[in-house]
Amino acid sequence: MRTLAACFLLAACASGKPVESGDVLGRNTQTDLSEVQHVLLGWSSLETSYRSMKLPLDPRAQNRTQTDAEQLASTLLARCNAGQPFEPMMQQYSEDPGSASNGMVYTVKPDSRMAQGFVDLALRLKPGECGIVKTQFGLHVVKRVK
Repeated sequence: MRTLAACFLLAACASGKPVESGDVLGRNTQTDLSEVQHVLLGWSSLETSYRSMKLPLDPRAQNRTQTDAEQLASTLLARCNAGQPFEPMMQQYSEDPGSASNGMVYTVKPDSRMAQGFVDLALRLKPGECGIVKTQFGLHVVKRVK
């Protein structure tokens, strides 16, 4: 059983249980290069953060709570782990304007200029493995493709 303190360290916990992939993020081993795809899910209370970064918050996120985003991320993770094609999930659900419509693969290295949590997860996933991480942009359901 996870303690409340561990819950806050591992995830947003709005749903009462960790949604981030703490088991993957806790791995000591990481690769020097990873190629990943992701689904980004935001929620309404991120509006101020997005505005401060001069970025628009996706309309779907404006109508979603953090708990709703966590539930959707968990569902997408289960689908990814079941081997369902990831690109259709990106196209249907992702709020990343740079990759949602085209299935773009991100190359991630330890010094990549990306959200640190995203880098940490991407470099710890095994090829074909999926995980979830929270950043200032929302929740990322990430699949390592290489």
